[in-house]
Amino acid sequence: MNGGGNIKSIKLNKLKDKFLELLCIYIEDFFILVGLLFIIIPTYIVNIIIGLYVTGLIFIMLGIYFARNPLKKER
Repeated sequence: MNGGGNIKSIKLNKLKDKFLELLCIYIEDFFILVGLLFIIIPTYIVNIIIGLYVTGLIFIMLGIYFARNPLKKER
């Protein structure tokens, strides 16, 4: 019998647990980024200049938001 498979499954479970922990911590950030991509990409498809304006406005809004609400994530 080879015990190497059992060790691999334990390491895989620890890796999965770490990934799920990080996902739970940063899930709102992930959804915000995906939402912004769903706004920005179609805007670039319609018109590049409008896409640049939308991207600039989003960066300005994010900058103002993070200046008022700094990230305080615990690991």
